[in-house]
Amino acid sequence: MWKLGHGLIVLLSGMLVILRALEREDLIALHKWQNDEEIMRLARSFPDHMISKDVLEAEFAKELKGEDTGRRAYIIEEKSTRKQIGWATIRIHQFQRRVTTADVGLALGEKTAWNKGYGTETAKLLLNEVFRQLKLHQAEWWTY
Repeated sequence: MWKLGHGLIVLLSGMLVILRALEREDLIALHKWQNDEEIMRLARSFPDHMISKDVLEAEFAKELKGEDTGRRAYIIEEKSTRKQIGWATIRIHQFQRRVTTADVGLALGEKTAWNKGYGTETAKLLLNEVFRQLKLHQAEWWTY
């Protein structure tokens, strides 16, 4: 973990992408992506469901304050341009006071980032975090 310009914290880094902590300013892009019918058709059974900025902010409120230790939310940036291209999460589950499992996923919200290897590298970074760093035993996957 290290800081980039503007105080942004990089949590995971590969050859193509950087996964950094979610910031309040990122909600603008998240709102755009989560209200894009084509993107959400791949994710939800109700692609025409719109999400408001208030609901989105409430969903990520704990992460923005650093209060949710059970869920890590990341913004995916293209490393060469530092452009936001998507988001990812790791949600850690506890069973009888033992942390053993996580839900892991990613979404590339910028369609121009599709089919360039960004999703593959992000998946590898996330799974490395789950199994090697967090030492969890199982991961369940979601993706957009």
